[in-house]
Amino acid sequence: MWITHLTLLYIRVPLGACPSGRVKGVKGVKMKSRFKEICISAENITVELDEIIKVAAGEIKIAYILHDKNNAKPHYHIVLDFGNNRVEDKVVSDLFKIDRRFICTARGTSWTDYKWYLTYTHDYEYSANEIVSNFDLSIF
Repeated sequence: MWITHLTLLYIRVPLGACPSGRVKGVKGVKMKSRFKEICISAENITVELDEIIKVAAGEIKIAYILHDKNNAKPHYHIVLDFGNNRVEDKVVSDLFKIDRRFICTARGTSWTDYKWYLTYTHDYEYSANEIVSNFDLSIF
């Protein structure tokens, strides 16, 4: 099943199979980026997200939402902001104890973009109140 992410943020990728930070069509090119996104099914998440939010507080801005009300299989969208640092997928993979195929290099430039991205699907609009984060996302 293919879903189209916000055009400004992503290239078409299959749900739960992000191209590990590679630009589609440019095989082997890994991108370092300030923003990373994880798209993973709820059954494949292996860590407590609330614990990672506590551990990362002050170092990494994290926001996530569970998409379980639309027509897709329940899955999480997790966005990480490393501030002035540019990181490779391995950093995120190690933090979340997941395979790199679930990690995408995000293309957005602001939390305003990601707030919209986290709440919008083609068949259901989630409330911004359903987003869990370790910072005040309401100012965006």
